[in-house]
Amino acid sequence: MNLRAVEPGDIPRLKRIHEEFFKNDFAFPDFVNGFICAFLVEENGEIITASGVRTLAESVLITNKSGNFSIAERREALLRMLDVSQYICQRYGYDQLHAFIINDENWIRHLHDYGFQPTKGEALVLSL
Repeated sequence: MNLRAVEPGDIPRLKRIHEEFFKNDFAFPDFVNGFICAFLVEENGEIITASGVRTLAESVLITNKSGNFSIAERREALLRMLDVSQYICQRYGYDQLHAFIINDENWIRHLHDYGFQPTKGEALVLSL
């Protein structure tokens, strides 16, 4: 098995693999642009698997949920945070902003109201 970087000439073969096995699961990733590194494993010139590492924009938000602020004030603060977060993402070339909500259905509903959508698949993390 040979491990090597993805090269532009690999893209047509990778697109065929994606079309055959993953076209209904996710859009074909642009391994040439937007990745820190993209690589593949091949055997006798045939691609077994390809992968890449790209950065992910994540919004981390801490909100004071005490009775000191009304729901309207907290909503306005959230909207301001989202405006700035979207601007920063666009400024640095990100096409997605992720938020991971733990045990708060109200915030999930608010974020849905402002355009956030569930991700495809289950979000997993590998701590290094």
